[in-house]
Amino acid sequence: SSIIFEGDIEATNRTVLITADAVQGGAGSSVRGSNVFVRARNAPPFEVTPSRDEDEVLRPDCAQGNICLGRVFATGLVRIGEPDFTPNRLSLIGGIDAQDVLLRSNDTLALGGTGAIDFIKASNALLIESTKGNVLIAGTLAIESATTIRLAAAGDLIGAGATLRTPGSVDLTAGSDVTLAGIDAGQLRTLDGSGAVLNATGLEVAGAITFTDTVKLENGLTLRAGTGIDVAAVDIESGAIDFASAGTVRLGAAGAGALGIPDEVILSGERVVLGEVTTGNGVSATASTSID
Repeated sequence: SSIIFEGDIEATNRTVLITADAVQGGAGSSVRGSNVFVRARNAPPFEVTPSRDEDEVLRPDCAQGNICLGRVFATGLVRIGEPDFTPNRLSLIGGIDAQDVLLRSNDTLALGGTGAIDFIKASNALLIESTKGNVLIAGTLAIESATTIRLAAAGDLIGAGATLRTPGSVDLTAGSDVTLAGIDAGQLRTLDGSGAVLNATGLEVAGAITFTDTVKLENGLTLRAGTGIDVAAVDIESGAIDFASAGTVRLGAAGAGALGIPDEVILSGERVVLGEVTTGNGVSATASTSID
């Protein structure tokens, strides 16, 4: 059975529990409660074409095993993607400001909306994960936690308008490319799929790393990427900036204007592009083709 709604589901000061083979909320819909649990039942294996019911009322992206929501408002727990109830695909615009947030899918996990400005906040832990697919973030989305942010994608992690903010740690996992607007955190780490730390001072991916705005951290930043690195600006309070890739490596700004001054900058790639950079102990750039 499926649950389809276009308006609002509201249970003030109560827990909302939605369980169905497919959940389809309209783009302008919302779910509101003290706690919100949304569970996908009987999600088919990936190789099986999901059912859309006889009248095809369900949208193709909200077929059997999928959860599609507008905005979610909760003050306590948000749980979408618990063990045994994980949807194949999950889409959610935002609006979450809760204590503890879990958003998990097997395949694509889509957040935000085209042209939208929204947020997902947690006063405690925040976990967003696609175990076998991509995490795709549209529009301008602020993802914030008072403790830690865990963001994991088996494939790509793409959100050119997404900013991650926490006084603690941003822990990232990606199978290929990472594109984000920026990070404002105590530290940035790379974790594997089991949660073990692979890089305690930065990010390592097989594909490309792109930050369209500023990466702000307390200490140094290390980036390792297979196909390229492009960072608009880095603001660190101490330590080194160290980027290496087999492709082009670009650093737009560091130590300039109001940006913190790094101890040193080390860049290595096929091509290195260096913007306005000021350091305490100099810049080292190594390239097999050109340094610009």
